[in-house]
Amino acid sequence: MEARIQECQDEIEKCDEQIPALKKNQKSFKSDLDKANAALESKKSEISTFLNRFVRDFESFKTLQSRLSDIVLDENDQAKLTSKMETFSERKNELERKKVQYETEKMNVSNKEQKVRILKDQLNKKVLQEDVATLNGELMELQEKIEELAGIEKQVGYFLVVLKKIRLL
Repeated sequence: MEARIQECQDEIEKCDEQIPALKKNQKSFKSDLDKANAALESKKSEISTFLNRFVRDFESFKTLQSRLSDIVLDENDQAKLTSKMETFSERKNELERKKVQYETEKMNVSNKEQKVRILKDQLNKKVLQEDVATLNGELMELQEKIEELAGIEKQVGYFLVVLKKIRLL
């Protein structure tokens, strides 16, 4: 029996140890519930506002529809309206054609600008290649002159050695 009592007391201690964590979880859940309730109230308010606007707009639509049904166009007004609609359609088609033409011209200009950039780059490359070729040619000429001077310097050195020998004699 005492073993059973001890077992129950151990179980009670374990449960008592879990109480702070459970209270913390309870607070967290309550906080989450409060946030969810606040979000729900906000959504309810949004829905209510939407419904009010919808009802108002529907009433406006019904009023407008009744006004439009009261308006009867005579044949002259219908002809004018048809003429204006045709003019509008023609103008719209003309503007769409001009838009397509403008887009085509814009694309052509862009392509030409790209070609100009490419040609300019090619020209710059060609000029640089010519400059490099000219400089390489001048460098080769200078190297040849240096080699000639080296040959002359050797001959002068040899000549000086010969002169010294002649003077020594």
